[in-house]
Amino acid sequence: MAGDKQTLVVDPEAAEVVRHIFQLANEGKSSRAIAAILTEEQVLIPAAHAKEKHPEQYHGQKFSDKYL
Repeated sequence: MAGDKQTLVVDPEAAEVVRHIFQLANEGKSSRAIAAILTEEQVLIPAAHAKEKHPEQYHGQKFSDKYL
């Protein structure tokens, strides 16, 4: 239901990133290594993802690099 703040809506693109993070962690990668991999793959940071994909949910968080 649109506008229902109690209903979770899955963002398929973000869900794929979360799966990738869990896969990397399961392989034994550290959080620092995972961050480096995501940066190398140019995966948007959460604030940049919200700004580009869901501007209605973007709260103006400042960032200098949308991948770092």
